[in-house]
Amino acid sequence: MTEQQNIHPETIQLYEVIRITEGIPVFLEDHLDRLYHSAQLTGMEHLPDSVSLETMIKEYISSQKREEGNIKLSFSFRDSTSEPQYELNFIPHYYPTQEEYTNGVKVGLLKAVRPIPHAKVQNSGIRDRANQAISDNSLFEVLLIDSEGNITEGSRSNVFFIRNETLYSSPVANILQGITRLKVMQICENAGIHVIESPIPANSLNQFDAAFLTGTSPKILPISAIEDIVYKTGHRLLIDLQHHYNHLIEHYLRERR
Repeated sequence: MTEQQNIHPETIQLYEVIRITEGIPVFLEDHLDRLYHSAQLTGMEHLPDSVSLETMIKEYISSQKREEGNIKLSFSFRDSTSEPQYELNFIPHYYPTQEEYTNGVKVGLLKAVRPIPHAKVQNSGIRDRANQAISDNSLFEVLLIDSEGNITEGSRSNVFFIRNETLYSSPVANILQGITRLKVMQICENAGIHVIESPIPANSLNQFDAAFLTGTSPKILPISAIEDIVYKTGHRLLIDLQHHYNHLIEHYLRERR
């Protein structure tokens, strides 16, 4: 486990990473809603309207002649009264292999707290320490542990745990709700899958049968182990959620082709 100190950058950068599939920005409306929510939370609200942003993003994707990948849309503010500088670029990405979706990935732990959990704000301190821990220990991801010893989220993902036929996740009030996590919650509501949002002590991780990450790039990705605790990657509920989520993406793309 690695210790992390919070670093507050002088410039606030709000951003969204959006997956592009078949030239279509997946769940774009949800990403823009979260961007505006982040702006409201940080007091940095001088953003273009959603129609302008959607047009800008689609025109950029078309100009790049790329059908697949991730784009990053960011707005940087010096203060709440300044006009933001924006960037829109395709960025490097990693999509899990079929083997990783089948066998799961290894995950570690990192003591860290985001200064503004609900806002998607660039935090280079946490990002750098997380990347170092991932590299040093050959991990896919690290889960953040708050000052009370509870698991909150991944450094670039959300996390769910499964016990029997019930999902467990940290309360949404304590985390940045990822778009994939939001879709999983909607799937569970529609399918009648029981979800409990409650603090998850790091010392209780051996009480769960399975665990998985959610995120723009990994989608729904099984965890094979968190440090020395091993999980079942073929849990029926986990596989069902993967199928539901992939179907949801296909439906979204079909409506916009």
